[in-house]
Amino acid sequence: MTPERKAVSKYELNQWLSAAQRLERAHRSTIAWLRSRLPDYPLIRSPHLVPGTPLTTLEWSSLLIWMPDERRRGLQFQTSPPEVDSNLDVQGLLARDLAESARAVASALERTDEWAIFREAAKALDEVGKANLRATRKHLTDLLAPEAVDAHEPDLMLPRDEYRTHMTSNAINSLEGTARSYADAFTAANNLIEVCASEIFGQLAMYGNPISLPATQLSLHGGTPTRVSFEIPETYVLTVDCGNVTWLHEPLVSDAVKIESLSTRVNATGEARLEIEATILDNTGNAWNDTSHEAST
Repeated sequence: MTPERKAVSKYELNQWLSAAQRLERAHRSTIAWLRSRLPDYPLIRSPHLVPGTPLTTLEWSSLLIWMPDERRRGLQFQTSPPEVDSNLDVQGLLARDLAESARAVASALERTDEWAIFREAAKALDEVGKANLRATRKHLTDLLAPEAVDAHEPDLMLPRDEYRTHMTSNAINSLEGTARSYADAFTAANNLIEVCASEIFGQLAMYGNPISLPATQLSLHGGTPTRVSFEIPETYVLTVDCGNVTWLHEPLVSDAVKIESLSTRVNATGEARLEIEATILDNTGNAWNDTSHEAST
């Protein structure tokens, strides 16, 4: 028989929701503060941040948006993410540890290639590039005005999101020269923050140290970040999912990988395998010591 589940009281539910809201506020505050470390912040010229894009819309988005007032809060002048300790109800040594950890993450981000490339792209912007970015931002703002989105699809969430994504992508692809280099560099730096400080940290908080997978049929596909595909036994179907961070039993890949997609393949003998595509998280091989790596195997 299935054991009976204890009913959750309205009080318990409200307590849980309140805690979840405080945690989200602390997380968003941390991400906003890390973004404020970007070169030339708060002056980000990329069309990505005009109102209504997938990075700014207050409707549904799969991205961790930049809130409307984010760049007006003076976060670049603060030495640690604001209000995190109050939202998480911590103080004293624990609060200082949280602030120091945030500064360590920011320092690590500032040493990445993505940061350096964005810094150089901002310096390289000439007057033609700046004018190109201004014109593109204005045009995209018109395309993403509420009445324009409503004209495309007045009600359904996903088609509205697809429209925003398509219009933003077209605007970025229309850029040339230093303007395009700047927008591409912003994309890479912003994605790095979201992957490292949101997606990966979330996975570690939920699942702990990465497990190790017996990968076969491994192929490296290049790109930035490097993509890799491999197969694992069907028995892992309940163990792995998109977003998971794992190690591979494969000497060609010494860093951890983040699973992006998976599917099931059944061969002529009826044997099933999981086909996985993932991105390699560069330099993460040094992020865990040998003991934790071996313990996760």
